[in-house]
Amino acid sequence: MKKQFCIMGMVCGLVGCQSHIRPYDGAIGYQVQSQQPMRLVFVDEDRFSWSTMSHRAHKACAAILKQPVEQIGIKIQAQATIQQNINIVSAIPVPTTISPASTSSGNSTLNGGAQRLSMQQTDLTAVDSAIRPFKQLTVECQPKS
Repeated sequence: MKKQFCIMGMVCGLVGCQSHIRPYDGAIGYQVQSQQPMRLVFVDEDRFSWSTMSHRAHKACAAILKQPVEQIGIKIQAQATIQQNINIVSAIPVPTTISPASTSSGNSTLNGGAQRLSMQQTDLTAVDSAIRPFKQLTVECQPKS
């Protein structure tokens, strides 16, 4: 029983560590720079090591070439730490609006003359920009021979 929990914990831990390789979205991801030779630029957060960046770029190459990672080789062309201006979106709660609520009969008062109230809260979306560090890795993808 203990062994099963240990294995389940390891599997869950590995699943949680899987990275999602995605096309460049203006902040992170991969972007094809040229087709011949297949060259791509991979950008990710500055907190990742160059080794992790290389591994993720390798996976991106395999995804683009539609081949298993084991059959693809990469050659690192350039490494750089860059500064990017990114947008940070946040929701700001707005004070609650209280208004009389009417029932299906159109009456907004309860027995005894008390008024029925309806409460509604909306959020504003604020967009702020900030300059953040990112790592940029340029690699050449090539099938292994």
